[in-house]
Amino acid sequence: MHKHHPGIYDVVIAGAGPVGLFLACELRLLDLSVLLLERAEIPHSPLKRLPFGMRGLSVPTLEALYRHGLLDEVIAVQRANDAASATAESAHWMQRPRPAATR
Repeated sequence: MHKHHPGIYDVVIAGAGPVGLFLACELRLLDLSVLLLERAEIPHSPLKRLPFGMRGLSVPTLEALYRHGLLDEVIAVQRANDAASATAESAHWMQRPRPAATR
C-alpha cells in the first residue's frame, strides 16, 4: 500500500500470469506499491504453462528476463515442471504426440 495513504496502491495489475508477476516484481524494485489481481481460482491454469505461458510473455518481458539473467532459468524450470507433471494422458492437448496417419 501507499506509504502515506493506506489502501491506495501506486499500480494495480490485472492478471498474475508470467507478465503480470514479472511486472509486479520490477515495480516493487522501484519501491512502488503494487496490487496484483488474479481472476482464476486455480493459478496453475494450462494457459499459464507451456506452450501458452511462454507465448504469453511479451518481447519486453523476455528482454527484461534476459537482462536480469533469468530467461534460461525460467524456461528450464517451466520445462522441468511440465515434464514432471505431464504424461501422455494428462499432457495438454498441444503437448501430446500426434497419432500416426491412417490411409
